[in-house]
Amino acid sequence: MPDAHDAVGQLWFDVRIDGFSGSGFFWSDLSEWPKLIGKLRAYPLTETVGQRWGYSACEGDDAVLALTVSPAGPIEATITVADLYSLQQRLTAKLRTDYPSLDRMLLDLAVMVERREGHATLLGF
Repeated sequence: MPDAHDAVGQLWFDVRIDGFSGSGFFWSDLSEWPKLIGKLRAYPLTETVGQRWGYSACEGDDAVLALTVSPAGPIEATITVADLYSLQQRLTAKLRTDYPSLDRMLLDLAVMVERREGHATLLGF
């Protein structure tokens, strides 16, 4: 949800996995995304790639949102969503995915950054 007058907007994560769900947001600058998208487009992934959004240095429980993608056999993504005002309320989910699913998400992310609207979904199995 970008601000029409600013490059900073609300970044929302909605996570649904095996009967659990969580939703939350933090502020994100559009300039962060091209570098992250570029790193995630590497084929094959040879290192863990991720980004954290939150308070202070975003370490540990200071992270409100986090996305980490690792080359673990099939690709493994770890997603964290915490309540913006009560960081102890958090959901961390891991899912396995594949390169076609990651590529679809990255295309949607690139469009989202360019148009300042939309959503991107990472499907797991």
